[in-house]
Amino acid sequence: MRLYTQMMTFIAVVEQQSFTKAADKLAITPTAVSKQIKQLEAHLQQQLLERTTRHVKITDMGEQFYNHCKRIEQEIMNTEGFIQAQQEEPQGRLRILCSLFFAHSHLIDHLHEFHAHYPRLQLEIELAERVPDMGREDFDILLGFSLLPQINANLRQRKLLTTQYVLCAAPSYLKKYGAPKTPQDLKQHKLINHPLRQPTNLIRFQDGTQIYMRPPEILINSIDDLTILCCNGAGILQTTEIYVGKAFQQKKLIRLLPNHPLGEVFPSLFYRHTAYEQRKVRCFIDFIVETISAEK
Repeated sequence: MRLYTQMMTFIAVVEQQSFTKAADKLAITPTAVSKQIKQLEAHLQQQLLERTTRHVKITDMGEQFYNHCKRIEQEIMNTEGFIQAQQEEPQGRLRILCSLFFAHSHLIDHLHEFHAHYPRLQLEIELAERVPDMGREDFDILLGFSLLPQINANLRQRKLLTTQYVLCAAPSYLKKYGAPKTPQDLKQHKLINHPLRQPTNLIRFQDGTQIYMRPPEILINSIDDLTILCCNGAGILQTTEIYVGKAFQQKKLIRLLPNHPLGEVFPSLFYRHTAYEQRKVRCFIDFIVETISAEK
């Protein structure tokens, strides 16, 4: 058990890239984390981590050992999933990473209902706009994201909604700078964007046309704040229709180049595929799918 504890501590340090952050995650002291790593390295007679005053860097041997530890962790999770699958009522922690927009538009208002159905579940929810690393982060479910850099045999996707990419701007912006008539006209306009959309100045159209605009004058990792800025006339924004549909109805934003579609996007739910599907994960998936269906 001591070796297993040290291995899980090592995983936490690698994934958090910090002894202090790993200690916070494990609810122990940084001194205890450091002691466990030293004991593990002494047991293996190998250096796993290079420490400096600011950074923790994994060695080549540490990388190999980390991958080995992750395989063991996955097997233990499968075992826990098997045990939980035999239990009638789901229980334990359910860890969810949810996009801000999806949380505000579909999750928060229904969360109390879900918890009332399954009171023995402990919900841990992070609201964020970032691309998670499912190989190194221990979320059970990702909710409201459209794309992930890696979709493999261990990750399942359930599409929840269908929407369109759109370009939009405020009437005040268009009054000052004019509206683009063709995709090429975009090169003369101001762009605001989310830093996750790379390259940040590239607009891709459904027909294969690619337009490089000037580098964005403003990058913000919040689609809500980008929408506010766009409504205030800060520039042209590429977003999805589901985000700005209300602003279109209220004439706060105008859709640009409607005859040049950008393509569809599918806000989805992602979860790990395991040998034994955890009942807590299945209950949440079914609840979200039913909730979305009822709202349509």
